Amino acid sequence: MEPLKKSTGSMVWLGVVLAIAVVAGVASPTHAHHSLSAQFDYDRPFKFENAVLTKAMFINPHVHLYFEVKNAKGEAEKWEITTVGIRGLNDQGLGRDTLKPGTTYTIRGLRAHNGSTTGFLAEIIANGKSHIVWSGDPLGR
Repeated sequence: MEPLKKSTGSMVWLGVVLAIAVVAGVASPTHAHHSLSAQFDYDRPFKFENAVLTKAMFINPHVHLYFEVKNAKGEAEKWEITTVGIRGLNDQGLGRDTLKPGTTYTIRGLRAHNGSTTGFLAEIIANGKSHIVWSGDPLGR
């Protein structure tokens, strides 16, 4: 009886299947979450009183709120504020029927590293009530 031999064809086929799997895994879009500290500066907080909401985009993974605020010189500036997702806001009692364009809020959060008029929302005061939407803990606790 002859000893069993491994089929060269099956080894090639296995290599092709593995190569396809690797390429498919690399080519598929990844949805990894990014670190807040990569984009926003923990050492540069902001607080704006009388911030007028001009637009709200309720999309995931982050809701985007657009405000007109007064800077230190009293000049109007347009700010884009990123916040948690729709569910995170809803859990705080905030949503499309609560955050309405034309309404004035007090907002607090982190400024972007790049110095632009963008930030990440930590707290919003709506209808006289404080809503902490992000705790500020870098580890998300």
